[in-house]
Amino acid sequence: MAKFNSKNRGYSLIEIIIYIGIFALISVVVVNSFIHSVSASKTAFAKRNLLETGNSAMERMTREIRLADTIIDANSVFDTGSGILEISSVPPTGGTRVIKFKIDSGVVNMYEGGTLYGSVSGSQAVVSTLIFRKITTAGGKAIKIEMTVTDSLGYTSNFYNTVGLRGVY
Repeated sequence: MAKFNSKNRGYSLIEIIIYIGIFALISVVVVNSFIHSVSASKTAFAKRNLLETGNSAMERMTREIRLADTIIDANSVFDTGSGILEISSVPPTGGTRVIKFKIDSGVVNMYEGGTLYGSVSGSQAVVSTLIFRKITTAGGKAIKIEMTVTDSLGYTSNFYNTVGLRGVY
């Protein structure tokens, strides 16, 4: 009888199939985890841009409305999805400062003295509705702002604020 040498034996077909199966299973888990991580990161980035767009636009409009003395009703459009707000103030240096907020192609633009000053909402997300509501009380005037912002992945968020003009608070 011939002696069997265990050093030259190698791997059997069953062992190779088991190793390949284990490797494939681990590879699927790792790739799936990576895909999920990339997807979650993309979603978080889109939601962050959505919030940044809404917050920056709302913050700038709020600041300008608080500094305003009067609302120019003739040039403002209230209670519609594509609202326009024109306000004026008298800065300490004198003269009159006229500011207008208007939605143009999904971006909230600010005009100063009739000239485009720039976007207050950025270009990372689309502002689909911008509604201004005028509130008049015995104590003064205020503006309620309602804004809907949609990001590139289709997430939508609503932003609301009510701001009193100078001298109301």
